[in-house]
Amino acid sequence: MSSRAASEADELIGGIIRSGNLLVRQLTPLLQPWNITPQQWAILQSIASSETAPSMAEISRRMAVSKQNITGMIGRLEAAGLLRRSGDPQDLRAARIAITRKGTRLITSAEPAFRAWVASTLGDFSARERKLIIESIQRLSDLLES
Repeated sequence: MSSRAASEADELIGGIIRSGNLLVRQLTPLLQPWNITPQQWAILQSIASSETAPSMAEISRRMAVSKQNITGMIGRLEAAGLLRRSGDPQDLRAARIAITRKGTRLITSAEPAFRAWVASTLGDFSARERKLIIESIQRLSDLLES
């Protein structure tokens, strides 16, 4: 790898990590009134937008975290009454996760603040730029998962 390519790779990786840290830094106080973290918000949104109750393994894959980490996160959301676990009739070892009415109310309540933040933060990107970012992030995720 050339010196220039190495420098670009360092800048890319550093930029992605820095962006992730900045997202968490800005979303944490935004979501604090609802007593949830950005990671918990992402889990709630993911489950709420699922057509069927996902399994723990599916959520773990979506969030790219270990099964141990997702178990803890789901446990805390369940203890707060935002999610509920139920058995999976197809696999007795697995659990399906569904959002509760309380969880739905939280999303409904927090969504306007979250959408306003998204609009003010990402509003300068054109639709084409947003699509390119989404595609690039997905491609990077696919490469990292393989």
